[in-house]
Amino acid sequence: QSVLFFAVWRFSKAHRARFLHAFRRLTAEQCVEVFPGQRERWRVQRVVEALEEFPLESIRGMAQRIGMSKTRVYETLRDAFSKLEDYGYD
Repeated sequence: QSVLFFAVWRFSKAHRARFLHAFRRLTAEQCVEVFPGQRERWRVQRVVEALEEFPLESIRGMAQRIGMSKTRVYETLRDAFSKLEDYGYD
């Protein structure tokens, strides 16, 4: 089921704005609560910084700029967006 969810999930401009807003509202403690793994937090932070630095860039282009695969960026976005929604930080 998660594979199907990934196949149909899209990260629209509205998702981008909502995600950035929700992430930036997190305190350091909330960030650790939502993203408990250090590697996960690093990945999410890296993607957030890239979204802010390259606001008009496609996900593919942004992924190339930060040295991540497009798939890894989409997985990071999908998982982080879902966790933020689950925690009510959207």
